[in-house]
Amino acid sequence: MTTHALTICVDIDGTLTQPYAWLEYTAEVYNKTITSEMYQTCYTAKALGIESKEYANFYLANGKTFYYDLCTMRPYANHVMNVFDQKHRLHIVTSREKQFADITQQLLTDQQIPGTLHVLESFDKVTPAKKLGCQLFIEDNLEIASSLAEAGFPVLLMDCAYNRKPLHQLIRRVSDWEEIESIVHSMSHE
Repeated sequence: MTTHALTICVDIDGTLTQPYAWLEYTAEVYNKTITSEMYQTCYTAKALGIESKEYANFYLANGKTFYYDLCTMRPYANHVMNVFDQKHRLHIVTSREKQFADITQQLLTDQQIPGTLHVLESFDKVTPAKKLGCQLFIEDNLEIASSLAEAGFPVLLMDCAYNRKPLHQLIRRVSDWEEIESIVHSMSHE
């Protein structure tokens, strides 16, 4: 059986990293009590009922906290990404703002996460997926995953409370990085 390299695009926040840190940190700062319903959206301001402009200012003022200090990697993410790096082309594709590109690169370096970083400052991941020749996208945001699937890209959707809705046929829900490793191994041996 022959193997072939895949071009894999990977999101950071909620995909490589634990998904609820921003919500929990912001709730603490704003003295909000977290309820189970708050985990049903990946949009922190909406979940906590914070006015969007106020949250945007808070978020930008705390960029290092959000984009570095709170970024705990999911179990096995580092290991699996390094295994993939030996056989596949890895692109880290994030919606983060360009002003946080340096701290994002520092996070990836410090966590030993391989791949070429693409900081989009946009939720449009279809355009870069096309440019990069993406063959598989790993994501946690259902809206982004759906737009990628509608454009013909297969997506592995990292399971989170906020994305448990019906899925497009090209989206496959996964529970952890070990499952992702198994799926990619199978795909590269087809």
